[in-house]
Amino acid sequence: MERTVTEIGKAEDLFFKKLHLIAIDFPKYINDRQVSHNGVITEIAKDLVPIVGPHEMFLNDLAKISPFWDSRFPNLADVILIHIKDFGKCLPFLKHIETHRQKFKQMLCDETFAAATAQFEKEIMNQRSVFICNTFDNLLKPVFQNPNNTGITVYEQLDSIFQNLLRYKLLLQRYQSSLDPRSESEIYLTKEAVEKLDDIVEDISCELTAPKLAEICKNISEKLKNFDFDALKPGRYLVKEGEVLKQCRRKMDKRH
Repeated sequence: MERTVTEIGKAEDLFFKKLHLIAIDFPKYINDRQVSHNGVITEIAKDLVPIVGPHEMFLNDLAKISPFWDSRFPNLADVILIHIKDFGKCLPFLKHIETHRQKFKQMLCDETFAAATAQFEKEIMNQRSVFICNTFDNLLKPVFQNPNNTGITVYEQLDSIFQNLLRYKLLLQRYQSSLDPRSESEIYLTKEAVEKLDDIVEDISCELTAPKLAEICKNISEKLKNFDFDALKPGRYLVKEGEVLKQCRRKMDKRH
């Protein structure tokens, strides 16, 4: 159990540091050097900054329980449940992530911006010392501090936001399975936390896929308009997308 709790703490520490780098440190670095970015970095930071504060508070609360951790009286679920509602604050950023990616990639075609970005990644983002974390070492010793964070880029870290939610789901499930059956209260609270995180991930996934599904339903309605079938009618949802097959002599073929 200590290993899992340590991993949760260190995963949050690493995520927070990377988030702070791309949401706050990088925009400041670019603006201080008066590098033109056509407002792209400002737009990205606008969506990322609201995520920073909640994760800082979450990390601080994890750090508070670390020195007094006792696997006989586990109390991680309380901390998770306090902060889990804030995990959904990444939705505005995720809704715009494709646009952010495209605009950032276009900016990298600008030599001055690309050079400044590469310099930030070299001078700050890929310094091993930035990511060393000793906060949770009391839970599991010895801990070998050699964070493998060289070669990361600002562009790649834009994808880390949703990946972090999925990572928490796996870590919480692992923590849940490691609990002593006698820790009934913690088992119950952890189960509640896992279910709430599932709901958040599902809600975000639905929000992100809704525009695509609406477009598919619109196309279906257009194709079936002569059959008096409205796929956009309230209460109708696209359950599955797939190919319709037909029997052609000895084999199945696509029906067009």
